[in-house]
Amino acid sequence: MGFFSKLFGKNEAEQPVVTSQTSEPLLQPTATPVVFDTAKVISLLGGKDNIASIKPCAYTRVRVELKAPVADISQYLAGTGFDSAMMINGQLIHLLAGLNAEAACTALEQS
Repeated sequence: MGFFSKLFGKNEAEQPVVTSQTSEPLLQPTATPVVFDTAKVISLLGGKDNIASIKPCAYTRVRVELKAPVADISQYLAGTGFDSAMMINGQLIHLLAGLNAEAACTALEQS
């Protein structure tokens, strides 16, 4: 008996299979390009010299590691293209960018 069977009491073969009808990926960036105010975001993060690394994370986030901690920046992100920020700790922040995280990461790296 597999994990699914134990959990739901059904055979795995009875479960529906979800597939895409096209070759297009199921998750796609928004049709309208988002403009990111990278200058403001970098300033909120303590400046370019304070940024240790920037990486896309979990399709919808940009993971930013800082050299020195900063205060919670969530309330200042309005109009920057980012929805919010998750303060993991003072030096690790996830910027929520929706399905545009790759573009946001590239924009921050090029600033």
